[in-house]
Amino acid sequence: MERSIWDGMRGKEFLMQFHIQNMICGGCVESVTRAIRIADSDATVAANIATKKVEIASDKPRAL
Repeated sequence: MERSIWDGMRGKEFLMQFHIQNMICGGCVESVTRAIRIADSDATVAANIATKKVEIASDKPRAL
């Protein structure tokens, strides 16, 4: 069973999930993670290359 950051991050106020079609390598994961951390240095980020899914747990709301 695939684990998710949701399992351990229920204390964060905002839980977000994104599908990134072109995320195909570890470099992509690093770039996405770095971009998220620029916006929120305290965010927890989990990325799965196989499913192209990025999950974020944060105390900051998603910017529109």
